[in-house]
Amino acid sequence: MDVAAAGSFPVGGPACDRLEAATIRHVRGELLAVGLADDAEIDAHLDAIHAGELDLTLAPLISAWGRRPAEHPSAALPWKVACPGADTTSCTRAPDFSAG
Repeated sequence: MDVAAAGSFPVGGPACDRLEAATIRHVRGELLAVGLADDAEIDAHLDAIHAGELDLTLAPLISAWGRRPAEHPSAALPWKVACPGADTTSCTRAPDFSAG
């Protein structure tokens, strides 16, 4: 198997500040509607962002990938799909070891 992963954790800066402010403005109505914040709290948060008082970062980005070598025994096997009953939401997919 050839498997690898990479991650990055963007550290603050003006882009993070702009993204945070835009996100807060975008969800302001929902925050108010469910009572998670009031107008004064939201305005204070936006003011703190614009004043540079917060160290903001973006969420980490994790990517993973892999491939199975062609010589791997199951690479040449056909696949079978099993769906119990008429419920296709619980189907499974697996190599068909009985073939070939």
